[in-house]
Amino acid sequence: MRARHEIATEPALPPPVRDAFLSAGHGCHIDLEGDWLYGDLPDLRHDYSAEARGLGHFRFAFNDTMLIGGRKQPLQSVDKIRKAMDNGSRKFRSPAELIEAVMGQSLDGMTTELAGLATRSMASRTASSAMHGTMSGRRWSMRAGNWW
Repeated sequence: MRARHEIATEPALPPPVRDAFLSAGHGCHIDLEGDWLYGDLPDLRHDYSAEARGLGHFRFAFNDTMLIGGRKQPLQSVDKIRKAMDNGSRKFRSPAELIEAVMGQSLDGMTTELAGLATRSMASRTASSAMHGTMSGRRWSMRAGNWW
């Protein structure tokens, strides 16, 4: 609740940016209001989060000098970028560069996740087809008096 209060009372935020941060709904978007770019982007939750694994949302707003970010769960891309900054392996010259890095990490993570889902789905269909073929073969063999 403290973060909501800070955002609600931040004088630098234009009203549409503040409203987008404080709204209950989730919808992916990127908008521009004056010199502020703001949005709500999907990201993958960490496996250890309290909620089910899947997509979470990262809300952000930035201008040339200020960046505000918010999330309800630990998110993979945000945490990867934060760790890279903490250990000194990544430096950003502007808030825009940081958001670009988070977006890139998020897209890479979702691409990897979707590729894994496609592979698991294909393996499941292959196993199902193989089982169906085996069962059909058994029925045919049973008709012929052979249980194999």
